Amino acid sequence: TTLIPSGSLYYDGANYYAPIDFTYSLSATDRYSGVERIEYSINGSPFIEFIGAFTLYSEGSHTIIYKALDKAGNWEEIKSTVIIVDNTPPAAPTGFTGSQFRFQVNLSWTANSEADIMGYNIYRDGAKINTRPTNETNYSDRIINGKTYVYNVTAIDWVGNESPFSDSISIVTESIAPVITYPDNGLFFADPEIVVRGNAEPGATVEIFVNGVSKGTTLASSMESFSLSGVIILEGENTITAISTNSYGVTAPESSPVTVHLDLRPQAPGGLAAIPGDTVVTITWDPNPESDIKEYNIYRDGSLLKDNTVTETTFIDTRLTNGKAYTYTVTAVDNRGNASYQTSSVTVTPIAGAKWEIP
Repeated sequence: TTLIPSGSLYYDGANYYAPIDFTYSLSATDRYSGVERIEYSINGSPFIEFIGAFTLYSEGSHTIIYKALDKAGNWEEIKSTVIIVDNTPPAAPTGFTGSQFRFQVNLSWTANSEADIMGYNIYRDGAKINTRPTNETNYSDRIINGKTYVYNVTAIDWVGNESPFSDSISIVTESIAPVITYPDNGLFFADPEIVVRGNAEPGATVEIFVNGVSKGTTLASSMESFSLSGVIILEGENTITAISTNSYGVTAPESSPVTVHLDLRPQAPGGLAAIPGDTVVTITWDPNPESDIKEYNIYRDGSLLKDNTVTETTFIDTRLTNGKAYTYTVTAVDNRGNASYQTSSVTVTPIAGAKWEIP
């Protein structure tokens, strides 16, 4: 005869343990005449015939003895099994604490003193969030900022008894302000259209402001980065800020401001003209109207003539080849080093002059 519990018994090396809701069946076989009936007794009670599953209704140690009778009138030698019914849950864990680090909550607690603790379950807002009991005394949970989370932990023993909830921890997660990582504070730009990059909560909508005026929105990636191109800044000083709104509609504080400056590149010089000569070309242009023009750069066939610093509006290019066409453009450079776009080009061919004749 075999005793069959409705679930797995816990064995601690000396005793078998079961929860109070387990049921038990008996099964017997006889290879000769067959089984007539099975009888059993619990805790010394009179033997009764087994006709269906039974339950051990009270907590504590229970001795089940059982035997079978075959059809030839032979009784089986009595068998005995001791099962300890454990209906007492562990104590609720103590020392439960938690803290937030960016988008993560770190929880910890004190280990229970009971010897039969299998592990711990973690609850967030009343719902269990671990798939199986953990035997650690710490747990980390990924969160969304801008919400309130309530956490509890329970202890569970080897027969499945679960403790009451520990004391609750409420984590009020603050929405973290976005951070602008580019441009750097104090940068000067020569063109009004720039890109703004930074970090924000994953999936958040990030709005970029220049001098308090919205310049558009973008989404932060799962890696917490965002980027918005085509942001227009104004001549002079500009203050750039960012505000993010997470997927729950919670708006974070404004980012720390970044101050940048726009010093527009000079206008391209006008009136570019070229006069050919014998192995030389003289080019002229109109002076730029800006007051901070430092010099002009001369380009021949697309290459900067680096050995020439030109502060006037006339330049003579020498040692050229007569009959060969040359193309020129000019840029203006201001005191900050900002260069204008190149002028429209002029193409000219040096030619030899008339020969001197002896009178």
